[in-house]
Amino acid sequence: MSAIAAEEIEFLEKMLRQCDGLHRQIEEYAGAKKNADMYSTAIARELQRIRQHAIIKNLGFVADAAGGLGIQASRGGSPNMKSRAMREGLVSFRALIERTIRQISQADAAELVEKKDKAARDAAEGGH
Repeated sequence: MSAIAAEEIEFLEKMLRQCDGLHRQIEEYAGAKKNADMYSTAIARELQRIRQHAIIKNLGFVADAAGGLGIQASRGGSPNMKSRAMREGLVSFRALIERTIRQISQADAAELVEKKDKAARDAAEGGH
């Protein structure tokens, strides 16, 4: 695996672990009887941090998804509707990250095979 692909995958796996923390916060928000806004503010803040890191790593589509989920967390509305929307959004966000990891792995593997084939062709041409 190339160093760039390994770095991107490591970053995305870290994001998956952050999603676990967000899931816990969303469940705390859903179960909160008082001060529920405190949880939604913390969730929105964490999603903004994830968004900024994704922008730095040049993963714009991941950043957009985190930003959209952050907006959901900061919007008003009934706690039941809001927690449901955040849960569903987080499931979609996790799926996006997992798909991205698979795509990076597959693209890197294909690139490695292509480089090996090219090296073999170059060696065969140089031998004649």
